[in-house]
Amino acid sequence: MIRTTTYGSAVIEFHLTRSARNSLSISVLPDGAVAVAAPEDAELVEVDERIRRRARWILRQQRRFAAYRPRTPPRQFVGGETHRYLGRQYRLKIDQAEKDRVLVRSGRLVVETRLPEDRDWTRTLLRRWTRQRAREVLRERFEAAAPMMAALRLPLPPLMICPMKRRWGSHTPSGRILLNDALIAARRDCIDYVIAHELCHVVEPNHSPRFFRLLRRLMPDWERRKELLERETA
Repeated sequence: MIRTTTYGSAVIEFHLTRSARNSLSISVLPDGAVAVAAPEDAELVEVDERIRRRARWILRQQRRFAAYRPRTPPRQFVGGETHRYLGRQYRLKIDQAEKDRVLVRSGRLVVETRLPEDRDWTRTLLRRWTRQRAREVLRERFEAAAPMMAALRLPLPPLMICPMKRRWGSHTPSGRILLNDALIAARRDCIDYVIAHELCHVVEPNHSPRFFRLLRRLMPDWERRKELLERETA
């Protein structure tokens, strides 16, 4: 459900979802969208009032994310432009070849293709490659977090890696962790932050003070990693 409320001259639009939970949470996503999760029996007037009470924080977060949004134009998939992979910018090189493949070579992201002039085909090859690398790298980093869960005497939950429009990750009501395959653009320590954040939700489903105490205990520098993620991949 999409709702709006006002705070002075500002209009705040938010996406409201309901579930079997005890408290209301408010999140500002990297694209500036506001997501609100509320108990099933929460009155709409109560939800709107909570949004107004947190309006200054919401607007401040939106301004902060806006400052990190990229100034570069949309990718054209031509030689010489840059693409981000694991926290680094790589210049794209497109070579004629008998077989299609993508690789990192000599500090460049190289697309070897039968159709070097076909931008759409270059886009397809890059997308296939980044999805495959995301499946490999994100699963590796997720499995590396097993000791974190062992410290809590819990097993690693099931993992799914998939495209996500607005979130880097999610902990579903069924107990599964979802990771956005676009995280392959981020540094490994930033990927680890997203994983730690979602694993903390296994124990603390809301962004309560307990949640942030647990996150700080498991990853004392999580705020630095979060800021890097927002600045480099927003």
